[in-house]
Amino acid sequence: MMQIKDVYFRRIMDKFENEEFTMGHVSDFPHLYIEGKTIYDIPSSQRTPEVCSALMKYGKCKLRDVPIKSRTRDFFIDSFTNRDVNDFIKSNISLFDRDFFKDLIVSNHYSTHFDTNCFNVMPLEYIDEEMVSLAIIHTQDWSSDDWFISVMDRNIDAISSDIWKLAARLYGRMSNGSNIIVDRAPESVKDEEFYRELCLCNFNAGMELDTN
Repeated sequence: MMQIKDVYFRRIMDKFENEEFTMGHVSDFPHLYIEGKTIYDIPSSQRTPEVCSALMKYGKCKLRDVPIKSRTRDFFIDSFTNRDVNDFIKSNISLFDRDFFKDLIVSNHYSTHFDTNCFNVMPLEYIDEEMVSLAIIHTQDWSSDDWFISVMDRNIDAISSDIWKLAARLYGRMSNGSNIIVDRAPESVKDEEFYRELCLCNFNAGMELDTN
């Protein structure tokens, strides 16, 4: 997570530092690279969560090949963006509590990306200001607004004024002739501060961009 010199970022962070909100726990799941092998080259006894997740990243393993004992919490966090895993979580959502999704956001950078992002998967009741705050301070690249669009679609009321204004800075850019942040933000947040944020730098790969 990169610290941004921004009043709205600071206000959101204050809620975590004052323990009004709580951070997720970062998984220490090891990341392996297994060259030239598929799951069928690995004996069943050696199909650990780490091995299976590594193979899944390179299309060398299907969820059906992962032993039940290896389908651990950290396995699902690390493999979340895999389509089979994503579908399994959606179909068995009662197995994945609120803390799972908080840990997922802080542990798996890509959990807020793409149409398989965690806000399209988690139960609606989990989408609140705390969860949205956690996502925005960990998802700062200009091209990673998929999760924010999902929140707008599923529970726009979970987005506070401070989050809208930080989103304007991070994600507020023209795309295909429109600006989705401007188009969908409520009129109540479109004040001078909102438009000032919209005109400030946004971010990509940890670097500030001055395209606005």
